[in-house]
Amino acid sequence: KTPDAFNWVTRKTHRLTLRLVERHLSGDLLAGAFHPQGAWQYVVVDVDRHNALQAESFDETMAALQQEFPNGIVVQSSASGGCHIYLRLPDGITYEEAALLVRFYLAQRNLLWLDSQGPRPLRTLRVEVPTEPPRLPFGIGSSFVNDVRPIDVQVADFCAQLASARSADFEKVRAAVRLALGAVLAGR
Repeated sequence: KTPDAFNWVTRKTHRLTLRLVERHLSGDLLAGAFHPQGAWQYVVVDVDRHNALQAESFDETMAALQQEFPNGIVVQSSASGGCHIYLRLPDGITYEEAALLVRFYLAQRNLLWLDSQGPRPLRTLRVEVPTEPPRLPFGIGSSFVNDVRPIDVQVADFCAQLASARSADFEKVRAAVRLALGAVLAGR
């Protein structure tokens, strides 16, 4: 993806290469994986501030998610101040499978949707768990939250954290979804 003013241009014809990642990290363009194949290392919970409801509940949402996912790796996703929470996956899970399970889990815990109060109620996503991985971290406006270290140092730290992270948060998700679906299928 490349920034074009405030619009996104998606180019599906190029494989993600080291050169594209380097350009992403230098701020020339925004890059991400498109239609990932096979098992994946992480799934992302995307917490935005795109509307008033999301912005108003952002701190509360982040606190609740960090309590749910204490092993998640939190990265500011852009200059707008949104965050991506990376959850390590066990071997053999695709990104799309993981996204569906995490989305179900968050819905069961009332962490997926926000509802406004008042005469004209509104509903918006509180968080997203995209079925495709979002753009890579540490591009334009992205860093560890309140971290002023050089990006190359943060990237190395992120890679080390992701490599050593445990999949305990996702295993908790999978067990809870299995239990909830088992009860539904059993007619309870």
